[in-house]
Amino acid sequence: MDRWLAPGSIDPAEPSVREQGGPFPDLILAAQLIKLSWPAGAELTPTPATSALIDAHAAPITAALDTPKPTTSKYLRVPELWSAPTDPAACGALLLAADTLLSTHESASLRERIQPLVQAAYERAPKRAYKMLRAAEISAPLARSLVRRRHIFHAGGKSRGPGRLRIPSRDCCFSPEDVPQLLPRAWFDNHLAHLMDHMQQVDGWTVRHLRRAASLKLMEMAAGGTWAECAETLGTLRGGVVGTFDALGRAMPGDLWEEFEAGVERIAAELDSNPNRVNYARRRQLTATWRMPTTDWPELCNGIPKLGRLGRQEPHLATVLVWTEVTQSEHLNCPLFDSSTLTGRDRKLLTSQVAQFLTPAHQKAGRLELRRRLDLYAAHLSVQCDSISPGSLWQRSSTASADPLAVAEV
Repeated sequence: MDRWLAPGSIDPAEPSVREQGGPFPDLILAAQLIKLSWPAGAELTPTPATSALIDAHAAPITAALDTPKPTTSKYLRVPELWSAPTDPAACGALLLAADTLLSTHESASLRERIQPLVQAAYERAPKRAYKMLRAAEISAPLARSLVRRRHIFHAGGKSRGPGRLRIPSRDCCFSPEDVPQLLPRAWFDNHLAHLMDHMQQVDGWTVRHLRRAASLKLMEMAAGGTWAECAETLGTLRGGVVGTFDALGRAMPGDLWEEFEAGVERIAAELDSNPNRVNYARRRQLTATWRMPTTDWPELCNGIPKLGRLGRQEPHLATVLVWTEVTQSEHLNCPLFDSSTLTGRDRKLLTSQVAQFLTPAHQKAGRLELRRRLDLYAAHLSVQCDSISPGSLWQRSSTASADPLAVAEV
């Protein structure tokens, strides 16, 4: 703190100086939080004397806030709340407590210190706490420590409290565009599969729930926001996410959530160091109106015995399966399901067909070979997507021959 007060000791071009404006916004917010939550932060003071100085200033304010509101007044006025103490000794004691609160650079420790104060302030005066926390232009580490969490995710719901601060939960080299809707299976196997050995309930949906939740956590790390906002950014169906959190909430004890977070952190670290990250958002955009060309579907099925009517029907099934692989997404999120080309009955039938095809028990004989060909087809289509420059994103033509993504050679 002293170096900020010494003339000429700070380089104004330093990134932290430009981005944060120094430690003073953090210090001001910490002091206001201590006042609003007092005496929750009394342990931050070094001596009874300094605690008494803060108490002399804060006690009348908190007493007014704790007094039931008169029926004739909608909002109790407390003009001293945001003002610094007029007594220099009280002001110094409050700043000392605020500096003590912020004295750690370790995010977990800062969060552990600050969350009880946030909770106390929000319970005492929710509107004022919300206004204070929303309006503050503070550093990213402090903002992250203020966000309320449910399990390991930024809290959502109807409340408009500090959980609504939209701040990435870590510093990332990867971007939100690099996050797929559904965590790739290889990433899951390497970093999260071991969790299933310790879960209280495991079924056929457990892997899907864990992969879905991991992608949401990666999006939170890169973009911030609640799980609902992350799901919207990814294009993931909200109902499925609600089901995921319900299922994992029943199956995972608290310490397993911490191990889950550690696993996602390892994935994030690998993404940070990977110079060849995939832009999944661009893939989703490029393939939003892509359909399996009718000329390619018979070629894909050619020579595979026992496909029956699967090989004779329209190639909507292949469209969904290839799109799912290219974008690393959930099949129910495929844009084809929202297309006007499908009737309600067709949509229901296609959903059932895709689900059956993806069932592990059905991955044998002709279906297994078709899946291998579709995966190879998807790999070629992925290369085409990634080779298109960001400044010239493909806009689907009315003719398939003009479509650079219309055909992927197998």
